[in-house]
Amino acid sequence: MVSIKNVNFSNFGNCLEISNGTVVIRVTTDLGPRIIFYGSTDEDNMMHTDDKFLNIRPSEFLDKNYGKGEVWRIYGGHRLWKSPEDESSYQPDHNKVQVTMVDGGAEFFSGNDKVTGIGKKIKVVMNDNGDVNIEHSFYNCGDKPINVALWALSVMNKNGIAVIPMSKEDTGLLANRNLVIWPYTDVTDDRLKIRQEYISMRQDPNCKGPMKIGTLNTEGLAYYIRNDKLVEKIYPKANRCGNYADYSCSTELYTCKDFIEVESLSELQEIPVGGTATHTEIWKLHINDKLYNDVKAMINEK
Repeated sequence: MVSIKNVNFSNFGNCLEISNGTVVIRVTTDLGPRIIFYGSTDEDNMMHTDDKFLNIRPSEFLDKNYGKGEVWRIYGGHRLWKSPEDESSYQPDHNKVQVTMVDGGAEFFSGNDKVTGIGKKIKVVMNDNGDVNIEHSFYNCGDKPINVALWALSVMNKNGIAVIPMSKEDTGLLANRNLVIWPYTDVTDDRLKIRQEYISMRQDPNCKGPMKIGTLNTEGLAYYIRNDKLVEKIYPKANRCGNYADYSCSTELYTCKDFIEVESLSELQEIPVGGTATHTEIWKLHINDKLYNDVKAMINEK
């Protein structure tokens, strides 16, 4: 049985907590929206949180469009962005969120942003078994069509490993896998592991710098394993003939000394004025079960 209640979490103020008694998810309502907590009732948060609001990003774009001195704050947790990434992706989200209750959860709407022409909504619904359906939506509130991809970024806690399964497609004489590399990524860094069955990235609080990679994920899966828990993210399998940003990426991993991100992206699409586009993920929390042990054994192989 799923219960929903208002709680105060860390320094993030009011949040809506959704739980089946084992799995707990908390979504901010004073800012964001951000899924700021995802874990079990033992309060082991799989999400990174910037509780002291130290990670900020000022820019001339923010000064010009949102007011002098405005900054973007990472906060942590799971958020919805626009891709391809540019300065307007760093849209401030400090304001209160509009909350509409639904069966098993709620819709969280950030309001219409006239600078980007995008209104963002995240609908979070938990099933009785603890699986969580997360529907991300863009609404075109501007005066012209926009061409964007929906970009769902999960900022995960330290000291874990993100895993992307390799494609199992038999494409004959044609390639079935790609690896996209950002310019600040050192491909010899031992945080990155490329194997026949998977790509993995390890978070290291003592690392020298950030790194990021991406791929066209035709399996529609990604994992994050930390302590005795594994987060399974399920989303649409990439269309090999589809139109994706970042040299054809539907999954991206980024890490630095503070956190690691597991990111999924929709195809690029034109959203007409007044139109809506969606991108859905399903989250499953595995606690020392078969999938957890299988993934752990796989990434621990030499």
